[in-house]
Amino acid sequence: MGALLRTGDIVGLTGKVRHDCRPDEDSGRVFVDVEGHHSALWLELKHVTLIAPRIDVGERVRWTNGNDGKVLASDVDKLWVKLDDGSYVIWPAKEVTVIAPRAADPEPIEPPPAPLDGKVGSEEEV
Repeated sequence: MGALLRTGDIVGLTGKVRHDCRPDEDSGRVFVDVEGHHSALWLELKHVTLIAPRIDVGERVRWTNGNDGKVLASDVDKLWVKLDDGSYVIWPAKEVTVIAPRAADPEPIEPPPAPLDGKVGSEEEV
């Protein structure tokens, strides 16, 4: 670091969120692990800025222009995505939203096989 830190300087820390946190939760806080620090920091959300979201390979995402695709790879703040039309793009991770997977067409249900003797109904003799 080239500059001397002085009292009153505003600094940022880089850390990794330990547990999922929703903005609508009552606590309004998040646990953040900072490398080299022995325990997680419990911070108010207003003091936390997202640098790079965690988006997993295989997740479906939507870019700000409305295009959808499947994540093939990610590297910190970039995503390699295969669009639904088959083309490939690289998107900034902060500009996408993870979307729920599309529901697949259900498999057709086959009826049970007919009895071998050709009779339909109870196995009991009357």
